[in-house]
Amino acid sequence: MSLTAQPPGSQDFFIAGGTLPLQSHSYIERAADTALLDALLKGRFCYVLNSRQMGKSSLCVRTMSRLEAQGIKCAFVDITKIGGKNVTPQQWYAGLAIEIGRALNLRSEFMEYWKAEGHVSPMQRFFGVLHDVALARLTGQVVIFIDEI
Repeated sequence: MSLTAQPPGSQDFFIAGGTLPLQSHSYIERAADTALLDALLKGRFCYVLNSRQMGKSSLCVRTMSRLEAQGIKCAFVDITKIGGKNVTPQQWYAGLAIEIGRALNLRSEFMEYWKAEGHVSPMQRFFGVLHDVALARLTGQVVIFIDEI
C-alpha cells in the first residue's frame, strides 16, 4: 500500500521505527507517562525497562518536554552515539560529558573542567563535572536521561 493512498494527514500518524516526534498523533499515553513524571518531580532515580521498540525513548522525550515546561533543565543522551568497543574509557566518559554539557548549554564549561582535571580518572572527572560545574551553575532541578544503556 502506498502512502499516497492514505487519507490526508495519515503520513504523520504512521512512523516506522525510532523515537516518535513530540507531537505525533500515534503516541498513546500510558500509566508510565504519569508515573515517570511524578517520580522525577519528586527527585527520584528512575529507570524504564522494556523490550526494544516499545516506546521508551518516546516516553523520555515526552517526559522531558513536560519537565522543561515546568522550568526543569533536562539532558537526553543516547549512549549508542558515544560508541562502545571502539572507544577508550577516556573517550567514552568525555563523550558522555560533552553530550550532557551541550544539552545543558554548558559545553565549553564542561570541556574546560575536563581538561583541567586530567589527573583524575575519567569516571571521577565525569561525576566531578556534574557536581562542580552543572550543579554549581544551574539553579533548580536537573534531570539527565540516558537512553540505550
